[in-house]
Amino acid sequence: MATGASESTKRDVFPKLPFAALTPGSKEWEAASRQLLETWKRQLDTTLRLVDAAVEGSLEMRSSQLAAAMETHARDLHAETSLSRARSVLDLWAIQMDWMTGNLERSVTYWTQMFQAANDAGSKLLESLREQAQAMSKAEEPAKNPPRS
Repeated sequence: MATGASESTKRDVFPKLPFAALTPGSKEWEAASRQLLETWKRQLDTTLRLVDAAVEGSLEMRSSQLAAAMETHARDLHAETSLSRARSVLDLWAIQMDWMTGNLERSVTYWTQMFQAANDAGSKLLESLREQAQAMSKAEEPAKNPPRS
């Protein structure tokens, strides 16, 4: 007797599933498979674009850093050479002011490049996420509003 009661409870909790819909070859199976594939592809594409934007930003920053370091090194060598030719306090003052002013100008340029690279990377990241959200929203519309016959 206990078996009959448990069978009845199972049927109430787990109503009969349409197993035909879960088998390959059925329309429902094929539609679900296509939806899964498209969703997965969109998510992977977004992930790859996010990684690409981050890497591009890193490369831009690295390039700016390398250029700034090489330019700074060249300017420092020039200042050292100028020191050996200095003949007065006024010469030393001019060398130091030229070196400091040049460093300040280049520092502003350097940080502008850094912020621009970070801003560009951030914009690409946000654009990729926005496109992903729009694609997901469009994909969910048919499920929310099925066509009426």
